[in-house]
Amino acid sequence: MNYEITINNDAMSGAYLYIRVPENEVNFCALNTIGSNCPDFILPFSYKNIDGEVEIAYKVGTFSKLIYFLGSFSTEEYIRLWTSLLEPLVDCYDWFMSPNSFVMNLDNIYYDKHKKTVKYLYIPSTNEYSSHKTLTGMVAELSRKITVSDAYLENKVLRAVMIGSSPVDIIAEIKNYSINNLVSTIQTVSDNVSASNVSSSVSGTEEAVQTDVAVTVSQPNNTITDNSQNDFNATYDTDYIDNMQVGEDEPTGFRMFSGRNKKKSKMQHSDEHEIAPIDNNLPTGKLSKSRSVKKAKPAVITQSTPIVGSSVYLKYVGNANLPEAIRVDINPGDIFTIGRFDSAIGKKQSNFEFDRKTKAISRKHAVIERGDSNIYKIADLSSSAGTFLDTQKLPPNTPHELVAGMRISFGNLGADYVWEVR
Repeated sequence: MNYEITINNDAMSGAYLYIRVPENEVNFCALNTIGSNCPDFILPFSYKNIDGEVEIAYKVGTFSKLIYFLGSFSTEEYIRLWTSLLEPLVDCYDWFMSPNSFVMNLDNIYYDKHKKTVKYLYIPSTNEYSSHKTLTGMVAELSRKITVSDAYLENKVLRAVMIGSSPVDIIAEIKNYSINNLVSTIQTVSDNVSASNVSSSVSGTEEAVQTDVAVTVSQPNNTITDNSQNDFNATYDTDYIDNMQVGEDEPTGFRMFSGRNKKKSKMQHSDEHEIAPIDNNLPTGKLSKSRSVKKAKPAVITQSTPIVGSSVYLKYVGNANLPEAIRVDINPGDIFTIGRFDSAIGKKQSNFEFDRKTKAISRKHAVIERGDSNIYKIADLSSSAGTFLDTQKLPPNTPHELVAGMRISFGNLGADYVWEVR
């Protein structure tokens, strides 16, 4: 079912998303449950009856689109992102929700950059909004657009996506990997302590630590087993998988991912999301070099990049020692992110990054979008010091149209630019 999602960008109250559902299609059990006790993975919302329909208003607030934050992640943030993305599709039954009512495209998935968690847009309807193909396409696209310094971890996630593992199985893979790393780290520390011939009192402490670790390891596995009763971890019909046509959706119900065919070592995939076969001889810890998982190179734009040949750019007019211009070379429908270099990640995360010592600039500060009609808009990404347009502070995550000559300030310490079009 295709419900229209509209947006209202208000200069005072910020951005809101609106969806209208006919009353006879509303899942009131889910609506009333999440209305009184909204889970953390859903955008805050309110609703009212209008002419035989239920209008649901979702407040974007301090949450930014997830697509603005894709790139390189630390191991901890990478694990948290995937867990936050997949767990709601399993836990939603506790709120009488159905996974087929989640809006599962990257343009409508939001991100809390402070808590590092995902916020979904959920439509409480008795009709299916998303399909099996929508989910697998979204997860495959996401797996190609984020990287992590731990190549072995990234390879495990990519393999799980390639073979069509269920959300439960992918979560289990990630959690077990995290737990095994923790045990390995503590075991290494334990071995070093033993080799140093420490006192018996320290040895007693070591045994206590090992005991605590054993208890910690068992808990996540129990949690995953509890979720195995729902449809996501069901045993799939292997005969159906053997005969599945390329690009065909699930015939009945809403089965997340096609499941794993244990009889075959090779799976069929949709042409739209075609992925190369897995190389089982791949050395441990190294990524496959198949073209389907090759990461796109980020735009090579630095503080010293000249503006020659660029028709759209930000011209510096501030009072600090900052870049004279920022080129904004993007195609219609693309985005241009602006932030500050993060030495903890050590890789470029935004299209343009100020020096890591630049004050009042957040790691992900603002984004400029180019529409199909050649209109540019700027939005603040819940930055700590804010983004100002002609001295007026922008509400977070609310796009505002740019007109030649407008003054843009990133923070309040001299990072002032003028929007130039020539």
